[in-house]
Amino acid sequence: ERKITRLFLAGFRETHAQTDIIRLIRKGLGGVILFTRNLPDIETCAETNRSLCAHAGGRPLTICCDQEGGRVQRLGPPVFQLPPMRTLGKFGGEDLCRQVGSLLGAEMVSLGFHLDLAPVMDVDTNPDNPIIADRAFSSDAHSVSRLGMAFAQGLEQSGIGSCAKHFPGHGNTTQDSHITLPTLDLDHARMDSVEWVPFRAAAQMGVASMMVAHLSAPALDHNITSLSPTVYNLIRNRLGYNGLILTDDLEMKAVADRPGVVEAAVAAIQAGADGVLVCHQPHLVVEAIEAVIKAVESRRISPHQIDSANHRWDRFAAGFYHSNRYPDLTQFSQLAKNPERKRLEQLFSEWEHRTTR
Repeated sequence: ERKITRLFLAGFRETHAQTDIIRLIRKGLGGVILFTRNLPDIETCAETNRSLCAHAGGRPLTICCDQEGGRVQRLGPPVFQLPPMRTLGKFGGEDLCRQVGSLLGAEMVSLGFHLDLAPVMDVDTNPDNPIIADRAFSSDAHSVSRLGMAFAQGLEQSGIGSCAKHFPGHGNTTQDSHITLPTLDLDHARMDSVEWVPFRAAAQMGVASMMVAHLSAPALDHNITSLSPTVYNLIRNRLGYNGLILTDDLEMKAVADRPGVVEAAVAAIQAGADGVLVCHQPHLVVEAIEAVIKAVESRRISPHQIDSANHRWDRFAAGFYHSNRYPDLTQFSQLAKNPERKRLEQLFSEWEHRTTR
């Protein structure tokens, strides 16, 4: 049960963890994902993260959030605020992306985070895309590869894991998977030559994690991508990646409406996911854990899959989790005063002025 519980990352709605999430942590929950609703200020952030780690009793508990830049930044000021990745890709270069990732990562480490669910490695090839757009570095796959990997290197050099998302590529869709199931209507050759180029680079770098989107990709198979053995086999065998593979939030309507959160969790782990995100309702995590236990008992999911996923979490913990790494607001305050950060903030302001003229 503890091995299965470890494959879940849960969210909660309050600013502080309540009994339900604390109970899950004590049963072996793999991680917690925080959102703006949980993070009204850095003092609350530090207190929450310290409390979460304390409830884990020294066991590795991965605390993460989406801190991409632009319109997806769960941590507000005084945390280092980044422009959209499109802006960073237009005006910056690899060295700047690496530096920005390093500065941001160091601040997140000081606040008690272990994983930043960034960078977005989607290629922005569809102007009608409602969800990726300026979250992507570029409409050119090789530029996304170079800039995204530089950003990920900066994060990981500072001591926080990165996450290349959203495989097999969300950039050429016209719908939002938070609302419905989008279709990636591209053939295999096109995806291999464009959409998968940045993820291949991420696999070669050995990023800490990758995230799979909830899409329909008819050229691959009939399954939702996050629930598809074909997709996980592509990541493992074609891209050669052996790190953590996470699903996007299973409460997004692309899968929550059908097959439902609980069945989606079972299907994702059966297909090859190492971690599944359930970002809002802890009671669904409890139900999903029970369903996965039954699936293992019935041999729908092999115990070997559970062991392999736990082994990958062990490797992640060895690289990005230290039992004595609690939030340190004094360290954060020193990092926030970094003159290089001030210089970059001025540079971002100039870029914004240039793009709005």
